[in-house]
Amino acid sequence: MIRIAVDSNDPDFLRKSKLAVMKVEFDCGLGSGKALVKQTGAVATKVEPYRGPTVPTWNADAAIKAKPALGVPAGDASGGVYRNPTLGLQYELPSGWDVLPTKSNREPPTDARELREYNLLHACSRILLHAAPHEPDDISQHVPTALITLRVLDPTCLSMKIPSSVVEKKVADEMIPDLELLAEFGEIKSSDLISQSDHLFMTFRGTIGWLPPEEVLSRRMSEVLVATLHHNLLLIWSMMTSSSAELDAMPTTRVIFDDSRSVVLPLPAVGITFKTAN
Repeated sequence: MIRIAVDSNDPDFLRKSKLAVMKVEFDCGLGSGKALVKQTGAVATKVEPYRGPTVPTWNADAAIKAKPALGVPAGDASGGVYRNPTLGLQYELPSGWDVLPTKSNREPPTDARELREYNLLHACSRILLHAAPHEPDDISQHVPTALITLRVLDPTCLSMKIPSSVVEKKVADEMIPDLELLAEFGEIKSSDLISQSDHLFMTFRGTIGWLPPEEVLSRRMSEVLVATLHHNLLLIWSMMTSSSAELDAMPTTRVIFDDSRSVVLPLPAVGITFKTAN
């Protein structure tokens, strides 16, 4: 179903828009590129439907009410290692990093539409881990210059299509507006796909505004998102620093899925390379 909505307080503009929409023709994607739909009724197509970056209203309403992400166990971190047996996940923090409270640093927005998107994201995802480099002073009063956030997200809850192989670069690119719409993943400039240890990793590089505690203005941070599907849930590591140079110099981390061999996540200057540890 294709629905075109035009919102405006200008009657003349609405009238012109209505006339323009009445003349629109749609390409079914049947192969020739010339098959335009002019008749009414159902038309069978051979192309995959594109669902994003919006979520069907009924799906969003159900998710906000049920809050399925609350059923995902939080896991725990000790000795520099985050463990979540239910998810089959073990993640080693960089040496010398501290675990921070997992509450979001973003307050619920006041705009009705933005609040709905906020509620949907937090109904369909859960922050599992916040970490930052250790500081000798009271860390509660210190503003970190580097952060790692691990979040689990239900892609079905958000009607988000996930690539299944390294050749599906277009699907990864289509995830960019999905993530940007949710406001907590920043502005994404590039994406890449890499397969390692029976997992397909998606990497997204860009910038994000981060609001430190007790501050009024957000700081612009360089960010890379590392995402992989595991047990039908999307695990997303958000790694951010004050500059792209510091991001490239961030220390390596390790992740183990279901007692498999560990995967090392270094951050070189161009893209992200995943290597299987010995």
